[in-house]
Amino acid sequence: MALSRYSIFILALLSLPLSAQRITSELAGTITDQSSGAVPNARLSVVDENTKRRLAVQSDGGGSYRVAGLTPGSFEITVEADGFRTEKRTGVTLDVGQVRRLNIELQVGSVADAVTVAASSNALNLESSEISGVVEQRSIVDLPLNGRNVFQLAELQPGVIRVAGSGLQESETTDARIGAAGSRFRDNQVLLDGVSNNNDRQGGRTTITLNPDAVEQFRIVTNNLSAEYGRSGGALISVVSRGGTNELHGTAFWFLRNDNLDASNTFEARAGLQPEFKRNQFGATLGGPVIRNRLFYFFSYQGLRLRQPQQRQATVETPEFRDFVLRTRPTSLAARLLRDFPPLANPTFNIRDIGSPAPGVQRAGPADGIPDLGDVFIPVRGFTNDEQYSIRADYNFNKDRDNINFRFSQNDQERQSAAGNSVRAFEATTLELDQNIGLNLTHVFTPSMINDLRVGYNSDPQYTDGNFPEIPFVNMSTVGRSAALFSQTDGSVFPLDIRTFAYHAYNGLSLVSGRNTLKIGGEYRAFGENSDFPTNLKPTITFFDLMDFADDEVFSIAARVSPTTGRPAGTYRNFRQKEFGLFLQDDWKITPRLTLNLGVRYDNFGPLTEKNKLLSTLEFRNPGVGSAGVVERDPLYERDNNNLAPRIGFAWDPTGNGTWAIRGG
Repeated sequence: MALSRYSIFILALLSLPLSAQRITSELAGTITDQSSGAVPNARLSVVDENTKRRLAVQSDGGGSYRVAGLTPGSFEITVEADGFRTEKRTGVTLDVGQVRRLNIELQVGSVADAVTVAASSNALNLESSEISGVVEQRSIVDLPLNGRNVFQLAELQPGVIRVAGSGLQESETTDARIGAAGSRFRDNQVLLDGVSNNNDRQGGRTTITLNPDAVEQFRIVTNNLSAEYGRSGGALISVVSRGGTNELHGTAFWFLRNDNLDASNTFEARAGLQPEFKRNQFGATLGGPVIRNRLFYFFSYQGLRLRQPQQRQATVETPEFRDFVLRTRPTSLAARLLRDFPPLANPTFNIRDIGSPAPGVQRAGPADGIPDLGDVFIPVRGFTNDEQYSIRADYNFNKDRDNINFRFSQNDQERQSAAGNSVRAFEATTLELDQNIGLNLTHVFTPSMINDLRVGYNSDPQYTDGNFPEIPFVNMSTVGRSAALFSQTDGSVFPLDIRTFAYHAYNGLSLVSGRNTLKIGGEYRAFGENSDFPTNLKPTITFFDLMDFADDEVFSIAARVSPTTGRPAGTYRNFRQKEFGLFLQDDWKITPRLTLNLGVRYDNFGPLTEKNKLLSTLEFRNPGVGSAGVVERDPLYERDNNNLAPRIGFAWDPTGNGTWAIRGG
């Protein structure tokens, strides 16, 4: 048996250059008579109560059965065997990625007689060593989620915490920064309908955060992941979108928060101020059949309008100092900056006179009675306009042996952060158009051989404009007597254009053979980023003190230039990275009460490259002064080919009645 398993594994690796993350579910159990004897060749029919998709299997010689390739949802199970009454179980729920054990006892009688029993909504995990938690659709909608971010549901699982400062609680976009079982949030793997939903450029960030009304189930696995998942060392978060059913259903919602309804915090109440806050989140969903029992659709929309201006404390020049410079140095560059880009408000407190130069001296002298600097709270606006669309289609065909679903999700956002805005009106607006596309195909070769194929695409373009690109950074040296923060020109905001994308392919083949359930497959991912990130492309001009700034007496200039040409270096890059993984998982039912989960996974993470060979690094052994120790190196590092990881786990039902279990790995 072992030899045949490895033969199948080798054949699968030759034919499946793809990947596997399970979003389907499985049903397993034993058919017995009233004396606990096995009932072989019992006929089982598994019907999805929402779409009426039907799968049929038979129990083996030991009365055991296993049904793979089921979508999460509610099912009706019918069992027939010669000499026994027909047994029905209704409302058998399956969670995403779950292997549910359902043992059925048949009563002697005629097949024409039927016994119908409503199943319990939840069942203990008796088949897998994974430590996981699932939240179903009704709870997702009913639980309070601040900002309607479904990734807050991960915090319901023991051992999961929100990373401090992540903004998860108030996220309006795509934060999923949680730490599970002591792992870093950047190590998490996030799936949407089985395809990658990770932003590979920013760890802990997702591409699409579906609104709760569009989510069918939310699952997080924190420990003992099977070889099927692998790749990342953190938690696995799997989100399944809602699909249509034979019934027409829909929802509409509107959530309002504003400063007229919110209570002031301690500091606001003490100051007698209530900052403006307007937050409207609204949307609707609609799903139903196109062709009953065959073709279904589901559509969701969510909009967000957030207005949240804030106050920012800043140190700025006084009108008296500005008039002094314009009067005495009208042609200086300092005069132009002070004239054309005044602060949004004049200082109101901490006003100080740091002195103007004595005759013939460029340093600050005794106070001259002219106030130079002061502090002020400047109101700066912050807003978010967000539109999210998601549409899904499901199709059952080929006598229910094939199921295909397609989903397209898009999040269009325009935002302006109050924290990033300038005290001198150099405002920057960020535009994003995030997309996640998934195509899933499940094919039933035989009741004991089922294949899952998934293909996904992620796109996360981000553009931040920059007004007045000709204005450089302007700093004051801490050596002088002037305030170092004065004239920290926020014209440093530059045009930023980052376009990331990723392809993800998956294939997994499930084989049921006796007491063994094999899962064989692989994974392929390709990541790319075409970005223009002009960090330090503008020069940074530093003055020794305030009066040197007024006199255009530069202390130092720093700019980004090529060490070989002395000219500004290009900042556009085309990064690429590819990776693949292969796995074999065997869930071995040693006894009716003990299951071993055995697996092995191989991952190959390709090095980061640049399409035009523009990567470089420091080489301290390089004696060339002109190159300043910088050498071209593409890829940056060598490929690592030894990432082989075995897995072992167990699930044991000590009593055999399914009321408690011991699991580990």
